[in-house]
Amino acid sequence: MNKKMIAPIVIGVIVSGYFLMWIAMVFCIEVNLFVASIIGLPLIALLFLWVYIVRERIDEIRCGEEDDLSKY
Repeated sequence: MNKKMIAPIVIGVIVSGYFLMWIAMVFCIEVNLFVASIIGLPLIALLFLWVYIVRERIDEIRCGEEDDLSKY
């Protein structure tokens, strides 16, 4: 593993844990399942989006594109 991959992985794990905490709280509180789904499903979508973004960043680092801002 490259040293430049450590930061995206650590931040990815921290933010994913944060999303999982909110998802667990939404589905553990005593509300209607419909209301919990309306709040929880976007959080689940954000979690999957975050995992996708971290994977894309790791692939960019593996391809040799360490500096994301060099494209602009």
